[in-house]
Amino acid sequence: MEDYWDPAALLRIGRGSRPGRDGYSCLALSSACDTTHRERRPKILRLLNQLSRSRPETTSSVILDQLAGLCLCTEHEEDAPDVVADWESIIDLANQHHRHLLRFDLADKRAEIEALRSKLDWVNRFLTWKNKDLADQLAQQGWSSQVDEHKGIKEISELRRSNKTLQAKGQQFLSAQDRLDQENATLKEELDQTREEANTLREELEALKQELEEERTGSMALQKRAAGLEELVQSLRDEISSCWLHSFLAWLRRLQALSLGMFSVFTYKD
Repeated sequence: MEDYWDPAALLRIGRGSRPGRDGYSCLALSSACDTTHRERRPKILRLLNQLSRSRPETTSSVILDQLAGLCLCTEHEEDAPDVVADWESIIDLANQHHRHLLRFDLADKRAEIEALRSKLDWVNRFLTWKNKDLADQLAQQGWSSQVDEHKGIKEISELRRSNKTLQAKGQQFLSAQDRLDQENATLKEELDQTREEANTLREELEALKQELEEERTGSMALQKRAAGLEELVQSLRDEISSCWLHSFLAWLRRLQALSLGMFSVFTYKD
């Protein structure tokens, strides 16, 4: 089992508790003491090991009393309550600091979870829209698109369970970080795929615009050609009308000439 904390370092017991000294020395608060406790070392180590195997906030005052008795010489045994009180104050301050840091860490993790949830909701909405759009296109082409509703509900339920699991593991922020990184990578892949699909749709739209522009250009050319044909027809009509009038006038002249010839013949006989 791993240790939760290092009581010897936090409570300044053992090496380093007094600069320049070696081993376990007296921790008297009332006055400096040079007494060392080499023979008590195994008992002190056993109690320190016992403390390290439990969380600091659950530290027993009974164990602290026993440890203080071992860390004080006979002359300074009366300092035991003050030493225990000092240790409890240090442990309480360390617990407050740890909770403060943990609150910030949990707030960061909740923000990351909310950001991932927002991205996931966006991806779900986009995929739903994309599926509906594809179904409409297939229906217009005479195909039938059948969507497995139960499978969709199952996937949504799995996503909700996964989200609850992430929230529950928010307390264990170190292991949750790995899971968040993995899900973030998955979402990034989905977003990249979505961008690729959007680019494909954009290219198809540009192609349709180009085709429409070509058809519009062809239509304008046909309109110009039709207008030219109308002008040609009108010109032909004018020529036909002109030719008919010219023929009629020539016929009148011939008729007039014939009439004059007949009149002259009758006059000569008389």
